[in-house]
Amino acid sequence: MGKVKKIKVTEDMLVDKLPALVIKQNAPKELSGNFDDYHSFLKARVDFIKDLDLTEAGVQHVKNLKKAVVSWRTGFKKYVDEVNTTYFKNPRSLFKAKTDEVFEEIAEAEAIVDEILQKEEDKRYAKVDAILDTMEKDLQEEYGIDDFEVVRPKKWYNKTANMAEIGLEMKEMFEEEATQRRVYEGNKKLIISACEGSSLNPEVFIDKLDYRILHEVLEEIEEEKRRLLNASSPVEEKWHEVDDSTEEKETTAITRKVIVIEYPSAIRKQVLKQLEQLRSIGVDIKVKE
Repeated sequence: MGKVKKIKVTEDMLVDKLPALVIKQNAPKELSGNFDDYHSFLKARVDFIKDLDLTEAGVQHVKNLKKAVVSWRTGFKKYVDEVNTTYFKNPRSLFKAKTDEVFEEIAEAEAIVDEILQKEEDKRYAKVDAILDTMEKDLQEEYGIDDFEVVRPKKWYNKTANMAEIGLEMKEMFEEEATQRRVYEGNKKLIISACEGSSLNPEVFIDKLDYRILHEVLEEIEEEKRRLLNASSPVEEKWHEVDDSTEEKETTAITRKVIVIEYPSAIRKQVLKQLEQLRSIGVDIKVKE
């Protein structure tokens, strides 16, 4: 940053417009160079190539010419890039550096006033929060749900926000929450009632209300009750003995029952062994796995 001239500023001068930015052109606006030398160099060689009798038979000769022409193009581009860097890129970078210094000074002033404005905005938000806190506490007492806190939308803090309308919106939120809780409590009672008379734990099924609808949970309870009932059904056998005085063979009548046996897979061999023992005494057993 160059030498800065000190200026005494008064309050009314803060609204003054910035002075116009005047750029001093220290370098010539138009660049010149030995372009005529290039034109002479290239014209003579292009004319020479035009006069050559180039055919496919002299492919190697043509390739050599191609190599020479490419070297002219890449060589000239190298010179052009150097000129762009020296005469255009550097001035642009210097200009940006000087303008960035001005923007930094403006940003410094803006940060000062922004800090003051933010403090005032924070005070205003705090006043709004105090009103909303009172509204929320009153509704918590009214609905008896002091653990419910509403999510306050940003629009409630607008300077044009209407507190009466906000109060109605908040009441609707509490009403919806209270309704959901009543439904949930009702569902819990239905689940507890459905589990009565069985060994089922109602809490296990109540937890499922978080991700399943009620009728699905109730259906699962009934299914579990049927399964437990079938698993606990005893084997019923009836034996009828024939009088020994008859010449008929002793016969035995058996009432057939379907028995479902559930067991851990780890004891499968022991279970099958017990079943084999039953077969050995005449019990007809069919195993389906």
